[in-house]
Amino acid sequence: MPLFKQALANAYSTKLGWEIDPVMEVSVHTGASAALLSIVMAFVEPGEEVILLEPVFSAYVCSFISLIVKRFEFGFADGRKRYTAYVKFVKGIPRFVALHPPAGAEKGKLYGNEWVLDMSELEAAITSKTKLLLTPDSDKHNPTGKVFTPSELHSIGDLCVRNSIILVSDEVYSHLAYTPTFTSLASISPSIAASTITVGSIGKLFNCTGWRLGHAIGPASLIHPVQVAHYVLCYTTSGPPQKAEVEGFLEADGGVWWEVDRREVRGMVDGVCGVLDGLGIPYVYPSAAYFVLAHVDGIPIPEGFVFPPHIAGLSRDMRTCWFLMNEIGVATIPGTSKFYFY
Repeated sequence: MPLFKQALANAYSTKLGWEIDPVMEVSVHTGASAALLSIVMAFVEPGEEVILLEPVFSAYVCSFISLIVKRFEFGFADGRKRYTAYVKFVKGIPRFVALHPPAGAEKGKLYGNEWVLDMSELEAAITSKTKLLLTPDSDKHNPTGKVFTPSELHSIGDLCVRNSIILVSDEVYSHLAYTPTFTSLASISPSIAASTITVGSIGKLFNCTGWRLGHAIGPASLIHPVQVAHYVLCYTTSGPPQKAEVEGFLEADGGVWWEVDRREVRGMVDGVCGVLDGLGIPYVYPSAAYFVLAHVDGIPIPEGFVFPPHIAGLSRDMRTCWFLMNEIGVATIPGTSKFYFY
């Protein structure tokens, strides 16, 4: 829808610092997950590699790719490696580079920004087959809640430019930073912008993820193949949500929505963390978004508690999630679903 693409172009022209062409540099998708899949399908050939930062956000692919590809084609049954389904769908090879917490992180409260990326490890992961660097929530890393600094983004971007790697910057939580400064990867420098596709989610911006409306922004040379992949995948995207979100942008930019939403989300995060403090459970306090990564060993399960056979053999965190849901009524996500080699 032209009006929606123009609204996105206006928003990102301000955010990135360069004029966005709504026709050639904006691609609309049925959710950010569909945008990411379109990008991988557009650029990754069988045997080519994609670098992912770990822990890895998994929820994007749970409802579509992981259920279709993993369960029936790959047969993964333990809930892990979900982000890799994008890459494996096209027979690509995922390469993982870890974010490291500080020493003693399991003993108390930790902040998201204390997780660090070792640039030497990132550089060592690059090979002649590396095609993409997919940074899950490069602005607000899920699940740590880390906000990458301009210096960190500059180092990542320059390394990829030098090695002719396409950067995919997943910025669906760009409006939920609790730190003073947010920097979009494509705004760092013209050379980095020329190699970057920025992914966003209207569902995340306006808390309506069921509407399935996402987008990809970047130079025309990168966006055109993504548009073609989208056409092949699902042809088009529903029009009514696009019209509604045009109104959403107009109202939000002219009012206080962004600040109100950020304040309300942070209030909920603080509420959860207050409970964990009271229970003495170590956790990571996010610098952005709404993820709280708690240490599973701090959550006691009654001695002798009997799990169903299909749960009993799973990892400690998965058993804990099942216990919390069925015995306490609290829904959580197992942390091992976000780690590949830990």
